[in-house]
Amino acid sequence: MTLILIPAGTVLAQTILTSPTSGPVGTEVSIEGTGFTANAAFRIHFAYGTAYQSVVYSGIVSTDGVASGLFNVPQVPYGSYTVRVETSSVNAANTAFTVVPKISLSVASAKVGTPIVVTGTGFTANRGVTVTFDGSTVISTSTNSYGIFNASFNIPASTTGSHTVIARDGVHTISTNISVIRSIVISPTSGTPGTTLTITGTGFSANRLVTITFAGSTVATVPATLLTNSVGSFSVTMNVPDGSRRNVQIVARDGISSASVSFLVEAGISLTPTSGGIGTQVNIKGVGFREDKQVNVIFNSITLIQPITNSKGSFSVDLSIPTSTGGQHIVMATDGTNSVTAVFTIQTSITITTNKGEVGTLITISGSGFGSKRRATIYFDNTRIKDIDTDNYGSFTAGFNVPTSPGGKHTVTANDGIYSGNINFTTLPSLALDPIGSHMGGKVTVSGTGFAIGRAVDIRLGNTQVKTTTTDASGSFAIEFTVPQLDVGSYTVTANDGVNTVTADFTITTSFSIEPNTGYVGASVTIKGDGFQGTVTIKYDDDVIASTMAGANGELFTTLAIPPSISGEHAIIVSDTTNSLQLVFKMESTSPSVPLLINPQSGSREKARPTLTWQAVNDPSGVIYNLQIAADAAFTNILLQKAELTTSQYTLTQMEKLKTTSKEDPYYWRVKAIDLASNQSEWSTPGSFFVSFIADWLKYTLIGLGAIIGTILIFWLGMITGKRIQTSQDNM
Repeated sequence: MTLILIPAGTVLAQTILTSPTSGPVGTEVSIEGTGFTANAAFRIHFAYGTAYQSVVYSGIVSTDGVASGLFNVPQVPYGSYTVRVETSSVNAANTAFTVVPKISLSVASAKVGTPIVVTGTGFTANRGVTVTFDGSTVISTSTNSYGIFNASFNIPASTTGSHTVIARDGVHTISTNISVIRSIVISPTSGTPGTTLTITGTGFSANRLVTITFAGSTVATVPATLLTNSVGSFSVTMNVPDGSRRNVQIVARDGISSASVSFLVEAGISLTPTSGGIGTQVNIKGVGFREDKQVNVIFNSITLIQPITNSKGSFSVDLSIPTSTGGQHIVMATDGTNSVTAVFTIQTSITITTNKGEVGTLITISGSGFGSKRRATIYFDNTRIKDIDTDNYGSFTAGFNVPTSPGGKHTVTANDGIYSGNINFTTLPSLALDPIGSHMGGKVTVSGTGFAIGRAVDIRLGNTQVKTTTTDASGSFAIEFTVPQLDVGSYTVTANDGVNTVTADFTITTSFSIEPNTGYVGASVTIKGDGFQGTVTIKYDDDVIASTMAGANGELFTTLAIPPSISGEHAIIVSDTTNSLQLVFKMESTSPSVPLLINPQSGSREKARPTLTWQAVNDPSGVIYNLQIAADAAFTNILLQKAELTTSQYTLTQMEKLKTTSKEDPYYWRVKAIDLASNQSEWSTPGSFFVSFIADWLKYTLIGLGAIIGTILIFWLGMITGKRIQTSQDNM
């Protein structure tokens, strides 16, 4: 029997286990280590030895040498990390934990158009992330140095049910689901019977027949037959049916499920006509009142008539406008519960002693010959301006600002219900800029009033046309233009409608140019500018390609080489601490020449690892090549494909060597050229070759030699056999 003595104080080997061994950020992980110094303080490190290292747990080793604890995986990028438990540098153990990516959404279900926040953790650090909804990109963002991103998008038009949201960072593709629910929106949300109501639905089933009910009853709609589109949306109009004031439910059903919304049916009255003189006969129609109830119709606080509503809460009655001052008067209809009003205008007139001016000009009006102490109302054309009382002598003096109106002559009228007069006033055109100065690429709003009605307006900055628009029914316009590429300095903005020409001063504060603005990869481009300050950064699309300092007077001058990029338009963005301006550089789109195949020549015999050579193609953007070898002339059975070859020659590797084949069943090969702007040539005319280890002349020579040797052998065997037979006969 052998006795093994373990010296006191011997330290056992430390080991640790985690559960689980992988998971996303936030995962709760349990850890247990053995073989540690009893009663010693220990710490658990996550991502030990990396920039993300952190202490995630601290504790005391048990008396039996066990160190255990729980922690949640901290925010780190995707990857495998060391988890370390230690009481000291020598009393420690490591294990691995793999952090995997995960995405989550702010809600599990929502309506179309709802803002959704998508959060990703555990992705690759500092990577661009594309978020798609059912395969369509809804937002692009980037992870931070911890592999985290947060982005927001609105749920696009889509059918009801589950939809897939995917986040891709070029390394990982992580998905989750969100449920789109049915929803309808109405406009307006309240109104009187007869109101035209627009109903818009989203999140329904695709290409389904939809029925609309109002307070439980099916109603006529426009269009009469309503189908959802391919993404479950629809839009329809209807007229609110007759009925008393109440809240009702409008429901849209697609045969599978439904969505509803509340609508308030209101009481209301309409007047025909809405203006006139004393004694005018006015028809008053009321809707939305209580059924079979008396309604008091009140004019200037006096009840004039008391109609009875029908079974649907409606009435129609005529009344004569009583003697009143000019201007607006309130007509009220009340059934004791519902009270609604409308306005009737008793027409008046004014006189004016003024000449001409722009919209907004203060005009002084003098009137005389009106009734004593009368309320006179002032109108500009058909627009009511203000009311005023005449004096004891029927005269007044007042002021008003010229309202928005087209250029030319207008009629200003004064009327107190008995007398009236008029005079002409000419509105002059005017122009305003906001702001009055900006940098190249800046947005400027140009507003005009007093122009001719419905006229095309040409707007120029200096001699450069920047916008065209059309005046509205009041001869006004407001439109935004982008400051074009012009030198820094003072300019005149001109608006011309073919009748009127108006100018305003404008200053361009910052500008730049690129020369040339078209070219190829590596082309040298000169950037000149003015109005910049401090450090100027130059981007090509989203990539910074140069940085320089503006001159003491704000000038900018630098040259740079265009980086590899696809053909078409690319943004060159020049920015300082204040400005960010952009112009377009157009990358050339000319395809490279088709490569000419050199060796092997068509029909030639080659080794199993042939060297393929073609004529080099020259292109200003630089060229790479794609090579294909196929078993058929149509290249449906491609045996070898090599991309992005930088030379005009390629020798097959040992792993790529070809099998032998006959001359009648050769291999085919072809090459295409691709420049660094992604322009591609056509494939070259295919060449062919076959693979054989023995030349034809040698093969037939060997066959011939075999035949001769065979004949000699047969002759020799015959000779030997004959001799044996003769000897046998001689011995008999």
